[in-house]
Amino acid sequence: MVAIPTMGRESLSATIESVINSAARTDCRVKILLVFNGTTASVHGHMDYFLPDNVEIETVHEPNRGYSNARNAIIKNLDASVLAMVDDDEVVNPDWIATGLSELRKYNADVIAGPVQYIISDPAAGWIHARRVFSSPDRKDGQELEVCSSNNLFLDTSRLRNLPNFDEQYNFTGGEDTDWTMRLHRDGARIVWSNGVSVAEFVAADRLNRQYIRRRFQNNGEILALTIYHDKSTTWLLGAGTLRIAAGIGKTLLSKLASLTPVSRIPSWRYNDAEALIWRGVGIIRQSVLGSRQRGGKNI
Repeated sequence: MVAIPTMGRESLSATIESVINSAARTDCRVKILLVFNGTTASVHGHMDYFLPDNVEIETVHEPNRGYSNARNAIIKNLDASVLAMVDDDEVVNPDWIATGLSELRKYNADVIAGPVQYIISDPAAGWIHARRVFSSPDRKDGQELEVCSSNNLFLDTSRLRNLPNFDEQYNFTGGEDTDWTMRLHRDGARIVWSNGVSVAEFVAADRLNRQYIRRRFQNNGEILALTIYHDKSTTWLLGAGTLRIAAGIGKTLLSKLASLTPVSRIPSWRYNDAEALIWRGVGIIRQSVLGSRQRGGKNI
């Protein structure tokens, strides 16, 4: 089963088409489960596809808005030995399904996660590429993980029975997949990275600005505090956030110095993550002091 949670974005049609094309290159039966979250307006508008004999589409309406609610509807309607998930603003590569199934067997994994290739069409947005705002982490094939995202994963449900629900406190904040996969890992699930299981996402133009990017980095910090650092004390979180801010400021100052110094006389520093360090630090501190995530946050 390939599950796509959606609020009916225009990009959904391209996502569905890419999954159908990928399924057509396999000899297994593939059900595409569309979970329409909080909207029914587009449910019947995404059914006019030419389907190979091995592909079917099923739609589910989850009236309660929220990331976790949509993903819990997927678990509720799960009836396959393998679950793959992809977001409705992404397209999968032609061999995505075949590779995902193969990698589960190859690595004897419970979960396979893969990279997202972010495509930015605006030629004036080179500074965003430089800061690696939209980028997947550099990982090796077969690397074992403690957490992963749910926008590009394969999960062997024949090995992982009685899947837990996604935590509803993340309905409007994001981070629900980090928390969920972290709990899977703690219960013994083996999560493995594969660069061959890749998808592409076209970055919307309204995200190509500093305000959005700073909010995204701050959001990352808040999610870190709530999930991976959930068992840390407030004092520890304050220290971790402050260290990140200090490191970011230090890198910024070094970059200024480097711009005034002949390249041959200084080391080759990497400064592009300075802004990310600062705003992730702000997010960690904000969550530790204000508990902003529990009150509901931005849709990032």
